[in-house]
Amino acid sequence: MENIPRIASASGFHDVGWRERVAGIRLLWKANMKLLYARKYWLFLLAGVGYIVVYYLLNQRRDFPLDGREAFTWVFTFPGMVLAMYVMMELISREEASNSLEGLFNLAGRRWTIWGIKIACAFGSVILGMGFWAVVSRFVFPDINPAAAMTQALAPVFVVGVFTLLMTVLMRSGYAGAMVVLMVLAVFYLLFKGEGMRYSRFNFFLNPFVHPEGLPYAAWAKTIVINRILLGVIGNLLLLSSILCLDRREKLLS
Repeated sequence: MENIPRIASASGFHDVGWRERVAGIRLLWKANMKLLYARKYWLFLLAGVGYIVVYYLLNQRRDFPLDGREAFTWVFTFPGMVLAMYVMMELISREEASNSLEGLFNLAGRRWTIWGIKIACAFGSVILGMGFWAVVSRFVFPDINPAAAMTQALAPVFVVGVFTLLMTVLMRSGYAGAMVVLMVLAVFYLLFKGEGMRYSRFNFFLNPFVHPEGLPYAAWAKTIVINRILLGVIGNLLLLSSILCLDRREKLLS
């Protein structure tokens, strides 16, 4: 704790050594994790493991083993979406408590820096959780690469997370924002549920591990790349919109 004043007094991490930078990053991570999860992060990890096990038991049949590639959306993407929605709701609802970080690190007035750090820590915890669940899923779905599955699931999870953040700011309520996001996701799921739209490059829930019959591998790979690029562009636009809305709101309140 004796390094905190030195880190806080600097204009940024550029004026301190690498040891102080590492110490500052660790302190920021611990402080944000404590505020977001109230020391119960491991409970979310265990809940995700329980969900994967229950899903496996409910869908497993003796005469036909459950294919992990078919279960990609529900086993790898869905838990990450839920965690991303929760952490973005908490990011706004615990805003008053998290303002103490500004004084600790002398970040008052630097709104973009403050929210950039908070959002990065939030998504960092989501990625760690998804990585843990991917490793666990390897024991029940050995036919799918957990690293590849987690990587493919990051794009839709990122979009859902920043969309929840934007809706929470606009609606001024975490629960109201989450309800809007869930309704939009339900509409997209119903629109692209049919066989004709299931493999579309515009399908938000596109499963890259299920290769459609009769489609060349090169064409399917191109569809996956375009889909992930679209999700990445949409996610970054939503993230920029969220930060702009946060910045505008704080200017009005100040």
